[in-house]
Amino acid sequence: MKYAIIIGLLAFTACSAGADEIETDIEELSINNYDHIDAANAQVFIDKYPEAVILDVRTPTEFKEAHIKNAINVDYHASDFRRQLNKLDKSTHYIIHCKSGFRSSKSLDIMKRLGFERVTHIDGGFDAWKAAGLSSES
Repeated sequence: MKYAIIIGLLAFTACSAGADEIETDIEELSINNYDHIDAANAQVFIDKYPEAVILDVRTPTEFKEAHIKNAINVDYHASDFRRQLNKLDKSTHYIIHCKSGFRSSKSLDIMKRLGFERVTHIDGGFDAWKAAGLSSES
């Protein structure tokens, strides 16, 4: 009986979450040093933190085809990828993504080891960004 009440309360809480709570979720994300955000909320997050640098770790060819406005490109597959990351300001807030989330997840781990202070990962990458109907440029 006790477990049924707890499960019921959790289900009610999950169902009552709405679009008006996106702002609260984003505020909670801003507290952590390493976060994950879904693509549907990424544009709101980017707008809230305009000082953040959008870091696209796809290949230059992928980047040239289309990318998030104002993103910078550092190719995950480049032989000097870690060196390029190490040149970046570690105190800057970065919002990182790739095509599907695999390379950027690996990059997030590397950035943690290199001492970056604040990195937010867009789960699902640029594919999820496009699927959410968000704008890009080429």
